[in-house]
Amino acid sequence: MTTVKNIIEVIEKIAPKELAEDWDNPGLEVGSGNKSVNAVLTALDCDMETVLEAEKLGCEMIVTHHPLIFHPLHFVTDETETGRVILALAKRDMALYSAHTNLDCAVGGINDYLCKKIGLESVKVQDDIGNGSLIRIGKITPRSFEDFARGLAEIFGKKYIRCVGTPDKIIETVGICSGGGGDYISEMAGKCDVYITGDVKYHMARSANEAGLCVAVLEHYESEICAEEIFENALKDTGVKVFKSKSNKDIVFDIFR
Repeated sequence: MTTVKNIIEVIEKIAPKELAEDWDNPGLEVGSGNKSVNAVLTALDCDMETVLEAEKLGCEMIVTHHPLIFHPLHFVTDETETGRVILALAKRDMALYSAHTNLDCAVGGINDYLCKKIGLESVKVQDDIGNGSLIRIGKITPRSFEDFARGLAEIFGKKYIRCVGTPDKIIETVGICSGGGGDYISEMAGKCDVYITGDVKYHMARSANEAGLCVAVLEHYESEICAEEIFENALKDTGVKVFKSKSNKDIVFDIFR
């Protein structure tokens, strides 16, 4: 019999909780570690549609990248979305577990996945930012920033890539931080030619531009949806069925005139 605890042990072998940033909240959020598991649904986020999808697929457990419970809760009621999801999970005796920045930092985790997909070489951990293993820096064959950004768009199947910097600047050193890595822009200036991340606010973009750092924005969802595949691969030998969520889609979209 495979239990929730067994699933957690497998995931935390590749993404130990100790790797998580201090502000993070990964781990078992809802349910019992002793619950028997025959099927798992992997997703980026857990919302009501995810719970209903898991129920339809016969899953006893949901494994996500983003924690549902991020900040301390003072109550759990049906008056908030988080409360409704927690109550829905509890009603179905369904467990919820998340591996967040520990999966970003892990060897073979999200940032390593992105490095491999982009084709970076001589990849190293940038160990003086955050808890010491969140950001990667690697090399590419020198090319213009514009050519590099067009290549990113092709790799990730995007119509365009939002960019900051000089299009004809020659790029050779690439920094990567999935998700909300815009917070580290000031620290990345001078460490790489271009910084790839999922979220960048306007004032962060200006700081990067002033520092001469090119930035390519993949968008948050697209920089981290690979978590589903990483979870699936990690759990392939556990004997449980593993499904990747189809309902958990990017809520941000473009409208063209």
